[in-house]
Amino acid sequence: MVLGQLRPVRVGFRWRWRVYRVRGASMAPTLGDGDYVLVDGGAYREGSPQPGDIVVARHPFYENRYIVKRVRAVLEGGRLFLEGDAPYDSTDSHALGPVPVSQVVGRVVRRWPRRR
Repeated sequence: MVLGQLRPVRVGFRWRWRVYRVRGASMAPTLGDGDYVLVDGGAYREGSPQPGDIVVARHPFYENRYIVKRVRAVLEGGRLFLEGDAPYDSTDSHALGPVPVSQVVGRVVRRWPRRR
């Protein structure tokens, strides 16, 4: 299982806004397993992700899978080094390599914790 992968949830928002459900512990304590996140798909139309942003990106090796990670560095050639907040529980750029900015779906702008 890929930790920190997301599952899209269909909602009535326009295409710019999407809700995803977090699976895994790679972003703990910021995001927990079962939390929901609201993602702004238009956040980077006029700019690039910055270090510290939490983004959703397409998984580089699996179709129809997404990962949620924090941007640690913006690299040359339009690539991002993405890292989970729980490094020992995260499949991130340490294993996957840098992710092209074109794979970023959007920026996490809000979260809702699952009922515990």
